[in-house]
Amino acid sequence: MLQGGAAEDKVAMTSRGSPNDWFWAHLSRVGLMEVRPEAAPEALREVVIAYALTPDGRKYLPGLLPGLF
Repeated sequence: MLQGGAAEDKVAMTSRGSPNDWFWAHLSRVGLMEVRPEAAPEALREVVIAYALTPDGRKYLPGLLPGLF
């Protein structure tokens, strides 16, 4: 999601309750990602959740992620 320009609106989907969901939900709470329910296929919305980076996420995550891992 970090690759490409800011004009590219990339969305990532993950299973609800998964480790990715947990991590991305926390990033959403601090404004680095946002939930995009309309991006998930309607038939799967009960089991998947879609997220996208915010402008702040594009700006700050590249420097933040190496320190987390």
